[in-house]
Amino acid sequence: MESNQFHEEILQNGWSSAFLNNVKKDEIDFEIAWYRYIEDKYRWLFILNLENLIWVALLLVLFLGMYLIRYRNKKILEKWEYEEQIYGFDNPHYSSDYLDFPNEKE
Repeated sequence: MESNQFHEEILQNGWSSAFLNNVKKDEIDFEIAWYRYIEDKYRWLFILNLENLIWVALLLVLFLGMYLIRYRNKKILEKWEYEEQIYGFDNPHYSSDYLDFPNEKE
């Protein structure tokens, strides 16, 4: 059937009827058959399914967030260790007197 005839049938009988007469399947059965064909022919295309893409992206964001938090915490701990070496209690050159305000010594 030519596309002009298909368009005429759509105008006369409606989309569902024209589709059923030409493809011999309703829209749902056609979609299921099309997904099976794509799945058999191109196995990796399941990633392009929106639901799968959302879950994959969510997992990537989760793992990236976990890595960034661990990296940030590691840097903070390294900074604290460095500050403890410089300003720590083991260093006799620094005392807690520098924290006292002049008005509070009275």
